[in-house]
Amino acid sequence: MAGELQALQAFYSSPMVAGRFTGDFSERLDNGALVIDSGVEAQRRMFCFVSANLYSADNEAPLQSVQGRLHADWGPSVV
Repeated sequence: MAGELQALQAFYSSPMVAGRFTGDFSERLDNGALVIDSGVEAQRRMFCFVSANLYSADNEAPLQSVQGRLHADWGPSVV
């Protein structure tokens, strides 16, 4: 294709920080499924979308991806 192509995408980033990960992660098996719990510090009660990718420790290849809509209460919690 000859010529130039320009694509624009609008993006709005709110200055409000609704919450953050605490860095506390743990893993467990639940009916044969791997469950990874992560600590979250929420600044207010909110619904949020969380996505995560699981990579192989051997060759850093992607293994699994998950997305979820979660309800977080104010203060520390585990999602």
